[in-house]
Amino acid sequence: MIGLNLKRFLLFTTIGTIAYVLSFVFAGYLIGSVPALKPYLKYLVTGVIVLVTVPIVMRIVRAFRKNQLPE
Repeated sequence: MIGLNLKRFLLFTTIGTIAYVLSFVFAGYLIGSVPALKPYLKYLVTGVIVLVTVPIVMRIVRAFRKNQLPE
């Protein structure tokens, strides 16, 4: 064990989860309520999806290449 008790872990996890969810809700509210951003909504969503997906794909490709090298 790493010495972190369960109550403290649950407290930090709960606080982090609430902050994470509220940040996305607030960002969605702002993007949806600003009329100047509405025409660009699909580009913003696409950009967020790309920003989240690219590092994951890069990590998978690196792991795949690492395992495929001859020993």
